[in-house]
Amino acid sequence: MLPSRDQQLAIQAKLNMLLGAETYDALFLGFECGVIFEDIVHVYVPTEHAASAIDKDYSWHIAVAVESIARLPIKAVHVLPRNYSDV
Repeated sequence: MLPSRDQQLAIQAKLNMLLGAETYDALFLGFECGVIFEDIVHVYVPTEHAASAIDKDYSWHIAVAVESIARLPIKAVHVLPRNYSDV
């Protein structure tokens, strides 16, 4: 499943609310939720640095945001730099 544009915006807004504007702006600008397959979500960010930092510290925040918007259980989050995107 690929989130709709409205779901994408809602996920971004929820992350901004959960993390605060400073953290969101530092790491998540350009964030996009990709394919949700079974209980895994692929997300894409602009840089490898952001992908590494997000994967290390914020994966569960992404899982919570995606679960609440898509209403699907998320058990794993794969954070990849944009150049690995399939969307």
